[in-house]
Amino acid sequence: TERDPEAETEVHTIHLGKKTTSNYLKDIAQVGLYHEAGAVNCLVISKSDSNRMIAGANNGGIWVSVNRGKTWTPVDDFANSLRVSSMAQNEFRTNEIYYSTGVEIYQNGTLLHDIYRSMDGGLSFSNLVSTDTALGAVNKIVASPADANTVYLLRRFGQNNSAGSLWRTTDNFVSFHKVFQPSIGSLEDFIILPDGTVEVTEGSRIWKSPNGNPGSFVQSGTGISSAVTAIHLSACQSQPQRQYAIATTIAGGHNFVYKSTNGGATWAFIDTISLGRPTVISVKPDDPDFVICGSIDIFASTNGGATWQQTVGGYDNRSINYDPNRPGIVFITSDFGISSIEVAPLTATSFTYMKSLDSTMNTQEIHAGDYFATGTRCVVGLQELG
Repeated sequence: TERDPEAETEVHTIHLGKKTTSNYLKDIAQVGLYHEAGAVNCLVISKSDSNRMIAGANNGGIWVSVNRGKTWTPVDDFANSLRVSSMAQNEFRTNEIYYSTGVEIYQNGTLLHDIYRSMDGGLSFSNLVSTDTALGAVNKIVASPADANTVYLLRRFGQNNSAGSLWRTTDNFVSFHKVFQPSIGSLEDFIILPDGTVEVTEGSRIWKSPNGNPGSFVQSGTGISSAVTAIHLSACQSQPQRQYAIATTIAGGHNFVYKSTNGGATWAFIDTISLGRPTVISVKPDDPDFVICGSIDIFASTNGGATWQQTVGGYDNRSINYDPNRPGIVFITSDFGISSIEVAPLTATSFTYMKSLDSTMNTQEIHAGDYFATGTRCVVGLQELG
């Protein structure tokens, strides 16, 4: 792992060697503090069955639940990397699940595609192979809502911290094509609208394409201040012309929230929230006035951003997910694991009560440890109070 302090990110690289199973850690017992499941980056709630949920941990691999989060089972503890940066479900073939690690993985000196696919609803995954040059680390995957064979892949940075790029496959991963790359800088986020329109953010700028084709992206986002960076986007699924953006000021300390009513062509500043560097913003699929944004803390607005209230979820919130079959329930992943809040109908306790959904999940990251004098026992300390 190499840290890039200016980009506030980490560049992960793995060179694969022989993988063996160890017996040294066969007996593990919880002996100290226990608080939460650990950091979960992303979550897929199946469009065909809300009981099936697939979670991707920051450093704890893939987990599957078939009973709506009551219990979880790890999928592959011996994957090339247990880091999961993003996950998506095919909009048309719901048994297809994709994930990326955000890690540059080399096997025998050859860079691998950072794309893994499941054809059985998340029970097993395999590394995708194509004849194209490998993409390397992928930070975000989005399956097109307009075409079953089209998936978009965002790399925040290129190799050696070169400019980020947005890639696309239109033939079910047989080949990949770069569709957008700025001259300098990193890409932060992107969304795809129901009609196939693509919007991608870079610094304080938003680029928009009606179809995602190379050469079709034009700068959009009139009204966004040049004093912000790290823009995250979200659009209402039922009314995609209604969009929201959150960004952090370059000087730090504040977040600017913007709203667009014309599909991202122009933006209006609506409020300032102190969240730290924003990580996620999400609009309720059936209500363009209901928006949630998060980072260290999490805030919600039910009136289009006119007022905000702090809600619960976790610490360092990482994703906000609506059940595609029951949009009144919001699932939040964070450093504390997975939780849900009820938002339809709203009640006096909607934003003060959450339900933990990770009692059988442990995705903790080991941060420190030491052996006993015998060398056969050790004590380790885990992230997030474990």
